[in-house]
Amino acid sequence: MTDDMGGITSVVHGGWGGSAYSRSVSTGRLVELEFPARTDYVSLARVVVAAVAGVEEGFSDASVDDLRVAVSEATTNAVEATSAAALGETGAETAQRVGVECRLFDDRVEIQVTNHGHGFDLPAQPQMPELEEEGWLPDGGFGLPLMMLLADEHEFDTHDEGTRVKLVKYIDRVF
Repeated sequence: MTDDMGGITSVVHGGWGGSAYSRSVSTGRLVELEFPARTDYVSLARVVVAAVAGVEEGFSDASVDDLRVAVSEATTNAVEATSAAALGETGAETAQRVGVECRLFDDRVEIQVTNHGHGFDLPAQPQMPELEEEGWLPDGGFGLPLMMLLADEHEFDTHDEGTRVKLVKYIDRVF
């Protein structure tokens, strides 16, 4: 099923009910979302990923919340990188997009967030911003450390043509 909703494209693949479910588990059930690189779509990505993870029995509320925060950080970074790249281009306004892929397996959920903005130097990123005084928090700098902390596995593939962030959260089988 594909639906184009005012700049948002959603695609649902395989096994969300009936007999197709058992056949699709080994390759995962896939939901794809693509939207304009605008911050007002970050909450949509967060809701979609939480809904997909919530389909699988055994995912604790805490694990779904971890995914929600990690995806929010990854999507916000993707929107900011894509928007910054578009500002650097001359001519007409660029219709840059962010992609979110959520694949549900029987033991985990894998999320990939992609953008076509300028990449970043991963080794140069701080592990966690320094706090200058007690009670004061800097603006930004928590995204990558939070993603690494909240996901069971993470992978960052970044270059001049864009970035792909892969986050994996294993199902904790809480009943």
